[in-house]
Amino acid sequence: MTHKATERVSTLAVQTDMKSSLPLTIFLSVAYLSLTAKAFLPRINLASGESETKDHTLITRYGLLKTSILFFMDNPQYLRNETLTGFLFDVLRDLSEKPNAAKDTIDTISPKIKFINAINEIQSANVEMDSFPWNSTAVVHFDGEQFLQGSQRLIRLRQELITLLLRGDKLQHARNLAGNALHTLQDFYSRSNWIELGNTLPLSALAQPGSDIWQENIIAGATEPTCRNCLSDEQSNEATYTCANNLITGKLTSGYRSGQDIKKPVDIGKCSHGGQTDDSRFKPATGGINKDSSSKLESPHAR
Repeated sequence: MTHKATERVSTLAVQTDMKSSLPLTIFLSVAYLSLTAKAFLPRINLASGESETKDHTLITRYGLLKTSILFFMDNPQYLRNETLTGFLFDVLRDLSEKPNAAKDTIDTISPKIKFINAINEIQSANVEMDSFPWNSTAVVHFDGEQFLQGSQRLIRLRQELITLLLRGDKLQHARNLAGNALHTLQDFYSRSNWIELGNTLPLSALAQPGSDIWQENIIAGATEPTCRNCLSDEQSNEATYTCANNLITGKLTSGYRSGQDIKKPVDIGKCSHGGQTDDSRFKPATGGINKDSSSKLESPHAR
């Protein structure tokens, strides 16, 4: 059974008049995805040969492209002619009905929409978060139970890029901020246990200024165990995932990862990120919980 890390990514929810703020819509709005998001690796060629893995680049591209199409459908005055209007309707239908044909759709639409370069810039800024020094900063990825800090980061990025766009300058920097924020937002769903807790919708309060969701008792405490050791290969069998039942908390948690600035607590039973590049997976609780790919070797909670 294929694990759906999430089928939607929550929006940055900018409250503005879309009809009078086209750049803001293009660079900030992120549609919930109709495609199954089975992974959030930086690039597909890092996915251990798993062709079904969808990476940060592809997820971001699909989301921005679909959002832009939906915007033009609602605001056709920004289109130059009726032919392009019909073309965009066809593209949206293809993305909804034939997800596997998305690459051909993107190849077709690229020369016809001028903001494709802006989308590329946002993608690049997204992928950059998996490079040094950002890959060693837990809050960028919601690792190490950095939920309050991660939410504050998203709020700060959101406000900064809104300010830039409303001023109408430094648009390239704004696109970079959007890509940075999208990476953190995507990692919330692939690295926390939000999906395992039974949630099928995005966390609407995430990155929303004034939200008090983080003051409620929904996040695992600093000394609260969240995982048990994963089964060894000998204890498991072909029909059993070694880390399928390692979560022991009904609260929100995420895995700790070696090489980051937030270290895994000792002898508490906290979850690890997991995967071959995470040495913390050898420390109790062993294993991990990430859903970054469809490879169980790299992502213990892949299904």
